[in-house]
Amino acid sequence: MTTRQARRDVLPRLLFAASLALFTALVFEAGIRWTGLDMVALRPLLYYQNSDPEVHELSTDPALIYRLKPGARTIGRGRDGPLAISVNDLGFRDPPRSARKPAGVFRIFCVGLSHVYGAEVGDRETLPRQLEGLLNRSFRGRFEVWNAGVSAYVALQETAYAREIAARLAPDLIVVQLDRLGRRAFLLGRPFAQFFRADPRLYLENLVLVPFGHDPFAARLLGASALYRTAVIYLNYPLMLGRDAGALQGRYVEDANLRAVAEFFMGAAPDLPKVMLVFRPYGGWDPRTPAPPTIELYASRFAPPVLPPEYFRIHPDGHVYRLQAQVIAEELSAWFPQALRKKVPGERLVEVPRASVPAGSFSPEEVAELSRVMRAARCDRSLAAFQRDLDAARDRRR
Repeated sequence: MTTRQARRDVLPRLLFAASLALFTALVFEAGIRWTGLDMVALRPLLYYQNSDPEVHELSTDPALIYRLKPGARTIGRGRDGPLAISVNDLGFRDPPRSARKPAGVFRIFCVGLSHVYGAEVGDRETLPRQLEGLLNRSFRGRFEVWNAGVSAYVALQETAYAREIAARLAPDLIVVQLDRLGRRAFLLGRPFAQFFRADPRLYLENLVLVPFGHDPFAARLLGASALYRTAVIYLNYPLMLGRDAGALQGRYVEDANLRAVAEFFMGAAPDLPKVMLVFRPYGGWDPRTPAPPTIELYASRFAPPVLPPEYFRIHPDGHVYRLQAQVIAEELSAWFPQALRKKVPGERLVEVPRASVPAGSFSPEEVAELSRVMRAARCDRSLAAFQRDLDAARDRRR
């Protein structure tokens, strides 16, 4: 057999093998799409929000993924027992309100996550509700402070939600709480595939190991082929199952959140006053760009120099929200003196707090977490006072 004849014999075999491989791939592609195996494989790798599930629903906006359910009611579980959770007909944890702003009202929206939502307090004890009461008691004019907090939201969702609010509800001021810069959560037990179809970049947000990195081409390829994305998803199992995926994701997710924050504060509704609300110093702002008005709850110029340890809980009790509302009101009055004028000029709103939770009642895990938060917030005096109280509590038990 000549070399030319051998080549003629090999070519049909290669074509047959290629055709068989293509046919097999198409069969697997169709099978995965029909059975949804790719989404079944993805489910254990996602991050879920399951706090007060009765008052949450899927969103039609793929940027948000979920939101509060208009008109929903439930009884939640707080630190001291059952508590009422009510969502009004507009989808906010607020009393009934009108979408159309009443004349003479200064409307403030607090956009945030579970701290703003009020994960472990009743409707009347949330931070926005207490801030509204304080403004109407101590400041001239009429104020509405809307609770636009949704549990487990990250900056990507908060800024998308704030844009929607700015477009349809005529706010005079938006306060955005920035705490989480990680990947977006999904509702436990609810469908999620539609969000990945609408925005394939979600694959990049939720997978650690992605061929071609985080290039837009990688997202398009993952969105286009069920077979390919299933293989990539299974490649991520050894890296992600049972581990803190957020710590493995590198800079992609954090950078996406930081860009969303910068674009919202610098570009969205340029005439609308916006304020950043943070627990600790915010390190994501470009130093070459003027930062927006910022309120650091743990290190405000108006906060007492020594704060009780329960002030540093992510989900504090109602009396902590009352103190935080006082700090925020003082800050807003300083930033916007024409809009927020005290009825008694020069009156100081912030009362010196006293610890209502004995230091000895905190679990070792909570002591470690509160100490970590105090160090991150650079609240050295509060940390030193907390340590003294802990030492005194240990001495009493001996």
